[in-house]
Amino acid sequence: MQVIRRIKKRFVHELRNTSKYNLFKGTHVRRVSEEEQLKLKNQKTDEIRLNHVSICHYNPLSEKFKNKKEEYLKEIEEKFGKS
Repeated sequence: MQVIRRIKKRFVHELRNTSKYNLFKGTHVRRVSEEEQLKLKNQKTDEIRLNHVSICHYNPLSEKFKNKKEEYLKEIEEKFGKS
């Protein structure tokens, strides 16, 4: 395994200053801004809340949960049909 790593490092080192370098280097990581991180964190917490709490407990005027409510009602309608 270490031999393969060494070969890869040597190969990547030889590709320096070429257009293919970014494709093969292992340390290239896409940076996420703080705003995006905060947005993702808030989205995850919202999903967790929606999984554990009835939709009736949320503010009905909130934009975040209107779509979830519509999906929920569609699922009920599909399962049980129109009343």
